[in-house]
Amino acid sequence: MISSPYTHLLYATGKHKILVPLTAVAVVLSILLQLILVPTTLFSLNMFSLGAEGTILANIIVWFLSAIVEIYLVFKFFKIKPFSKGLAIFLIGFLIFFVYLFLGIENLFFAKILFLTTGLFVFYFSLKYLGIIAGSDVKYMRMILNPKKIAKESIRQVKND
Repeated sequence: MISSPYTHLLYATGKHKILVPLTAVAVVLSILLQLILVPTTLFSLNMFSLGAEGTILANIIVWFLSAIVEIYLVFKFFKIKPFSKGLAIFLIGFLIFFVYLFLGIENLFFAKILFLTTGLFVFYFSLKYLGIIAGSDVKYMRMILNPKKIAKESIRQVKND
């Protein structure tokens, strides 16, 4: 998670007491959002009826808002600037999720594959553009995704040791 380093810093410096009310508000907000987004009706009122996607969306919104508050608290207490690249990646992922959700293509297999592929390419090029991954990272990922190369590399390392 993007806010994890900030949360750990607040715990490590004894400023974690502020996280208790933040967590309580986050739980209440999550429950309210799930009541709005998940069911078809609630007390005779029409809701969004998103089902599992509504739960995911509610949690993403709560995590995002909690992360913003935690990042703000670290900036307020320690004057440490936020990790802007991580926030940019999170916003890109959030945007891709919203496009998927509001295009209404969740029941078409081909559209899912197309959207997933597009989302992965956008995410990859965003990481490349922001300078978070380098060429060596891509080479390492290709090796991990190729089991034959992993086996050969493992054998080579065993022979060298």
